[in-house]
Amino acid sequence: MISIEPVFKSNYCAVAFAVNNYYVPYLATTLKSLILNSNGAHNYDILVFSKDLSAQNMDLLRSMTTTDNISIRFIDLQKIFTSKVHLTAGHITEETYFRLIMPKIMEKYNRFLYMDADLIILDDIFELYSMDMHNAPLAATEECLFSALINLCDVQEREYFTDKLGIKNLDTYFQAGVLLFDVRQYNANNMSEKLMQRAHSYNYHMMDQDILNEEFNKSYIRFDVDWNYAPLQGHMIEKNYLDKMTPYIRGIYTSVVKPRVIHYADRRKPWLFPNEAMAEIWWSYARQTPFYEELLIRLMEEANIQKSGDSQMLHIMHVMNHMTKFKLKRFFYRNMKHIFGGNAHKKYADKYQKYNTEIKLVQNFLNNM
Repeated sequence: MISIEPVFKSNYCAVAFAVNNYYVPYLATTLKSLILNSNGAHNYDILVFSKDLSAQNMDLLRSMTTTDNISIRFIDLQKIFTSKVHLTAGHITEETYFRLIMPKIMEKYNRFLYMDADLIILDDIFELYSMDMHNAPLAATEECLFSALINLCDVQEREYFTDKLGIKNLDTYFQAGVLLFDVRQYNANNMSEKLMQRAHSYNYHMMDQDILNEEFNKSYIRFDVDWNYAPLQGHMIEKNYLDKMTPYIRGIYTSVVKPRVIHYADRRKPWLFPNEAMAEIWWSYARQTPFYEELLIRLMEEANIQKSGDSQMLHIMHVMNHMTKFKLKRFFYRNMKHIFGGNAHKKYADKYQKYNTEIKLVQNFLNNM
């Protein structure tokens, strides 16, 4: 097992992420929000765990940091994380299980924040990182959406959580997208190995989140929900999620006026469903990353534009994919129309106007995103 050391000697916040190469543009958006809402008086030691990051993507992520108080490093787990674990959800990849072994790899740290890559951070996370953990192995917040979901499930599903996982009070089930680990407390009794064995031996319903709850539900310390706030999506409103929550969970969920971390935890991610709640906040940070154009292309492609028959959107996507070519042609014909007169001038002027119109179409589309 590899071991890494802190970059900074003091006054730092360690933050760990786990992604595959495809997920990098979404991670970049989370990182942009972290960076813009950080405090120059503190240091931020950011670690990205993965198995397949490309050199180009790593360089682009590094390019996002321009100050000495923010460090981004990449931890390759390809040689460590070799065997497959049980998976039960199509949108969940094996990288989600990396958090189970992170404390072992980061054993030279006192603590660190684990954060999912579908977050927008709106406040300085150094405050959360610095909370008093009272020697608890980890800190987390209640899974508010789970409270509604479990009340919509049948008795057998509830028994899985109460009997298999041993959680008698389901209001205490915590959300694993934002976790603060006490490294020494977590690493006691070879916890990483112990929990990974469970991941290989049983098909947990909610993957590693269930594993962590099974082990730490009675020993974790909570932080406020505004540090891991999941907005209600359209289908949740239709199913009256607020009414389905227990009174305790509904109380702490509705008390959040200004989230400090927004967690787009459900399947309808803002990069695919820009009309969902708080998606505009995600896009406001996404457009400040080096991956903005790629995110737009993915939005159109993954929304099955070709199947929808939307010819205008298909055309916009085509121009975006060949923007350099279109700009060069516009430049060429603009010069040519100034050189020639008569019919040649008209021909080149028409071609210039054609390419200029195409480019403006894309620019207007981007400005309205």
